[in-house]
Amino acid sequence: MIKKILGIDRLERAIKRNERQLERIEDLFHQLEDRVAKIENPYDSNKVENDKKEILKQLKKPKTTNELARGLDMHRTWVSHLINQMERKEKVYAKKRRGREIVYAKA
Repeated sequence: MIKKILGIDRLERAIKRNERQLERIEDLFHQLEDRVAKIENPYDSNKVENDKKEILKQLKKPKTTNELARGLDMHRTWVSHLINQMERKEKVYAKKRRGREIVYAKA
């Protein structure tokens, strides 16, 4: 009765409601963290490194992304993604243009 008069029972209900909402928010936050982790690192790092090594082996003579993709049986987009990473680290460079394609060489 005293709780009701002082409004403590309403405060307790509000606190429980807020605690449930906080738990839901924490669950959503953890789900979001998992999704971000998958986006940031979607590939096995060993596969990435092995594919980069294979590309560098193929670049004994300069080649285009399409030539590399065909020779390695990889998707052109994946090869292009890896080439861009290696270009930023100065392992490969764009040697010249052949039509609309870029010919890459080992740095």
